[in-house]
Amino acid sequence: MEQDDALHVPSAESAVNGTSIAIFTLMPRRAIASARFGPTTRSEGRDVPERDYTLRLRAQTLMAEGSLPSAIPVRTVAGFGSGRPCALCDEMILSTEPEVELYFQPRALDSYYFHRPCYDLWLAERLRATNH
Repeated sequence: MEQDDALHVPSAESAVNGTSIAIFTLMPRRAIASARFGPTTRSEGRDVPERDYTLRLRAQTLMAEGSLPSAIPVRTVAGFGSGRPCALCDEMILSTEPEVELYFQPRALDSYYFHRPCYDLWLAERLRATNH
């Protein structure tokens, strides 16, 4: 394991002569990310959480199919969840979670609801698709 790919992390604590000391272990960065954020996938030369990677691919697919817009919204509203399903992950947006609502027509009939992290992923993929 190369030094650049590893970090010293606390693995235990010990007492020597009444003084507490921390014991560190050299662990790969990928293992640390996996422990914090769940399994990771290698994408564009860096580790990303698998859920983010899966949702990015889903956003690309839905935009290509036309199920999710790739246009700039006419209006964006943020607030707390309304109990509607997220346009990207299909999970309910709870009233305790931030929600982003996008309007693509002047009427409310053409609106999409996202969890805030899902909105960020959709936006990144939308911008990426328009730059290629």
